[in-house]
Amino acid sequence: QVYLGLTWEWEFLENAFFDFGWGGTVHDGETAEVDPEKKALGCRVLFREAIDIGYRFQGQHGVMVHLDHISNAKLCDKNEGLESVGVRYGYRF
Repeated sequence: QVYLGLTWEWEFLENAFFDFGWGGTVHDGETAEVDPEKKALGCRVLFREAIDIGYRFQGQHGVMVHLDHISNAKLCDKNEGLESVGVRYGYRF
């Protein structure tokens, strides 16, 4: 999966932040249901939304909880979508 988009960031409290991102992605996963264990994403090019909530420390370091979702917004036959959840470390240049 390769994605591109825009991200908006809001800082609150002293070092906490919230991000929202929106854009598109291209993937090499299944587009049609071949294996019931794999999601059929319908299209090769999809929409992507993401949110993060995190904490910045020592100026440039950050830790965040991340959630993103990709799907085709029902523009193709299949639209099972795919979500990812995780913890990220970031370094701000």
